[in-house]
Amino acid sequence: MYAKFFKRFFDIVLSFLALILLSWLFLILIIAIKINDPGPAFFTQKRVGKNKTFFKLYKFRTMKMCTPHDVPTHQLDNPDQYITKVGKFLRKSSLDELPQIVNIFLGKMSIIGPRPALWNQDDLVAERDKYGANNVKPGLTGWAQINGRDELEIPVKAKLDGEYAEKLSFLFDMKCFFGSFIKVVKCDGFVEGREKENIFIVGRNVVSISPFDNKIWLSTPTMHGDELTYMKEAYDTNWMSTVGENINTVEKSICEKVGCKYAVGLSSGTSALHMAIKLAGVKPGDKVFCSDMTFDATVNPVVYEKGVPVFIDTETDTWNMDPKALEKAFELYPDVKVVVVVHLYGVPAKMDEIKEICDRHGAVIVEDAAESLGATYKGVQTGTFGDYSCISFNGNKIITGSSGGMLLTDDKEAADKVRKWSTQSREDAPWYQHEELGYNYRMSNVIAGVVRGQIPHLEEHIARKREIYMRYKEGFKDLPITMNPYDELNSVPNFWLSCLLINKDAMCYQERTDTVGKFRTEKGKSCPTEILETLAKYNAEGRPVWKPMHMQPIFKENKFVSVNGDIGADLFERGLCLPSDNKMTDREQGIIIEIVKSCFI
Repeated sequence: MYAKFFKRFFDIVLSFLALILLSWLFLILIIAIKINDPGPAFFTQKRVGKNKTFFKLYKFRTMKMCTPHDVPTHQLDNPDQYITKVGKFLRKSSLDELPQIVNIFLGKMSIIGPRPALWNQDDLVAERDKYGANNVKPGLTGWAQINGRDELEIPVKAKLDGEYAEKLSFLFDMKCFFGSFIKVVKCDGFVEGREKENIFIVGRNVVSISPFDNKIWLSTPTMHGDELTYMKEAYDTNWMSTVGENINTVEKSICEKVGCKYAVGLSSGTSALHMAIKLAGVKPGDKVFCSDMTFDATVNPVVYEKGVPVFIDTETDTWNMDPKALEKAFELYPDVKVVVVVHLYGVPAKMDEIKEICDRHGAVIVEDAAESLGATYKGVQTGTFGDYSCISFNGNKIITGSSGGMLLTDDKEAADKVRKWSTQSREDAPWYQHEELGYNYRMSNVIAGVVRGQIPHLEEHIARKREIYMRYKEGFKDLPITMNPYDELNSVPNFWLSCLLINKDAMCYQERTDTVGKFRTEKGKSCPTEILETLAKYNAEGRPVWKPMHMQPIFKENKFVSVNGDIGADLFERGLCLPSDNKMTDREQGIIIEIVKSCFI
């Protein structure tokens, strides 16, 4: 009865009385804040409320207007430089929390309850789920607050919050209320900043943050446990080679997910591309149109077959092959019959336009969907647009087998050829009979076990990648940069990697050789080399975007077709890939955002 009725009744009455009785104090504090540091007296934070819904929490502003956004004070190593004189008093006395009386009156909070988590504190919210602590309204103060406050580690804090949810009663609320009063008077459990060694200053001497204890990677495997079950099944049944139930199941499952008729499990995405190039009929000396901005695994199989890549420039809308440049290429080389198209960083290319051009010129499409599994273009999965399509299960992909790949097709004869070629082209005979060149390209049943355990989590991985992309986009909205683009009307990427592109007028001086880069700092400007070096200092991995193939020394003699200047070279000059690992916490991403921001000071 207390939790369902009287608790809310007390919240309304007490918060209403407090707003009236303390109105004079509100006015005095507002004036003091604005005199000390001109700007708004209040600020709002997105917080997690009951049942993990979001609400805006009100507080008095205690930080200077120049403070980095979205980094909680206890995560700054030297927060004193950002806290105003009035702010220090407000924080010590906890008067900065006073505007939350409004949240209590409106029913978003209670006087007593777990402190509301920040919108990006997924780790704390997840821990609270274990104890049912997300099922009660957050409070102005609570059981965890009087048992350590900012000093508590997340598992301890969540456990105390769960204890409150379990013991919720009038007497327990009174215990928390008076305990909080004592803590405020004593100023106990209040921590301003992290007490860590190995602290140094980032970028432009603006933000002081410690390096990450555990490296934040670009993109690594996210495992769930079933992978080990299926690997052990291969071991227990002794199907450790290139046949077995795991392979059969994975091929069937991918066909169902992607929407193709046949899938052939292979040892890598590169081997799948090689098989596709063979199927396309590339012969020595044949020119093949290839996406220019990509990893060289896209192009190498053409060379394996002694074909000659002709590189088609990139367009700015998706960073993929430019259909206009492709049309121009056919005008220059009308005899070309094979086009290799990539969906870069999980963003679908303009396939309607590309397919129309290829169909008109009688060209076969080899689709490199290694980075885009799960992405859709006009509601259709990538991996189904090519005559022959390829996906990858490399360790950094959206789902992984640690290695492995697949050739996808609707052509049964083509699928059967690849099954034969990939097992050394052994003929159907009682002895080892070989009549054409073969390859050892078949997927291992053990690797297939890892992939089998990953497939059910594809959508989950994509959703997390999307969250990462959108959080970067929001965090960088005030910087002179854009995120890697996609056609929001027609496509849904899998957001494999989040990338940024610095505006031309915000680029500082940068110089690159084939192996090293250097830069010169400029106020309000930055460049990929500076940002990547700064991230590395903090134990976070970023990378340049793909260096276009026509800029690679190995392909310096190959033809390159463009219609709008060298778009790929420009993207390479100004773009970089951000840490996009699914296991990166929201707090860690928030720090990365601040590190990038500091490079533009």
